[in-house]
Amino acid sequence: MIPADTAWFNRALWKQWILLTTVGLLAVLAFKLPLVMAGWNLVFGSQPNKGLVAFATVLADFSGWCTYAWLQATIVKEIYPTCQRMKWVFATSSPYLLLTLSALPSYFIYSPAANQPPGPHTQTHPAYIILASFFMGLLFSVPQWFLLKRFAKKAGVWILCQTVAFGVAGWILVLCLLPDPARFTVGYDFGFALGATLIEGVLVGVIGGLAFYKMQPLQTTEAAD
Repeated sequence: MIPADTAWFNRALWKQWILLTTVGLLAVLAFKLPLVMAGWNLVFGSQPNKGLVAFATVLADFSGWCTYAWLQATIVKEIYPTCQRMKWVFATSSPYLLLTLSALPSYFIYSPAANQPPGPHTQTHPAYIILASFFMGLLFSVPQWFLLKRFAKKAGVWILCQTVAFGVAGWILVLCLLPDPARFTVGYDFGFALGATLIEGVLVGVIGGLAFYKMQPLQTTEAAD
C-alpha cells in the first residue's frame, strides 16, 4: 500500500528518488565499464602494474559513488532544504571508499596462470551475497543517518529501510545467479551486470524512499549550500 502524500514528501518526489537512485547506481557501473570492456591486459599490459590497477579501481569506484550521492542529494535538499549537498555526498560516498580501500590487498594477488584479472575474487555463495547485501545497507546508511537526524524526526527509520532494501536486492540477485553463479564474475556478462544494477536501483529507490514518508523535517537554522 502506497503511503499518503505528506507536506514534505509525495509520490512525485518518490518517483524522482527511484529514478535518480537507479541512474546513480548505473553511473557506478559506467565508471568501471572502460576497464572491464577493454580488458585488464589491454589497459595495463600483459603483466599489469598492480599499483596502477588498484589506483584506477579505487578512483572509478569513488567517482561512481560520488555521482550516485550527488544525484540523490537533489531530492534530499528538496525535502530538507538546509541539508548541505556536499555533506550528503561525503556521508554517502565515504563508506564506499573505505570498503574499496579495504579490498586493496586483493589487487596484489594476481595469477597469470589462472588468467584471473587483478582485483577482489568475488564470492558467489548465496548466503555470502545475501549477508553482504544486508551489511552493505547497514554500513552505508549509518553515516547518512548521522546527517539526517539533524534535519528529520524518526531518522532511525532510514537505517531500517536502507538495510532491508539492499538485503532484498541481494536476495533477488541470488535467485538470478542460481542457474550460473559464475555470471557474478566481473566482466563475465555485462548484460547481467546491467540488469542486476537496474533491479538494485529500483529496489533501493522504492524501499529506501519509503523512509521519507516517516521522516518529518525538523526546524533548523543551519545554512544550506
